[in-house]
Amino acid sequence: MMASEGIGALLRGIREAAGLTREEQAAVLQAAQGGKWFDPENLKRWETEKRLPTPMWHALLAECYGRSAEEIVRAVVVSRRRRRLHRLIDEGAREE
Repeated sequence: MMASEGIGALLRGIREAAGLTREEQAAVLQAAQGGKWFDPENLKRWETEKRLPTPMWHALLAECYGRSAEEIVRAVVVSRRRRRLHRLIDEGAREE
């Protein structure tokens, strides 16, 4: 996975390479947090970057996806920066 990859592409790519559906991956996340319910819609929001995982999820995502916490954080940072850039571009376009 490339360092410039956002969290959505990273999570989706790993899940798809493992041959898992979102529901199956959500079950993995649910089991990793001791059976506490995990909604597959949250995973969908992360994969489409409609939402970004908060820091409380980074270690669990690293564990479940076989990546380092640092790689998860870097991917979130890439996504956050991309979102900010798009927002600035959109605001600039509206001002014209």
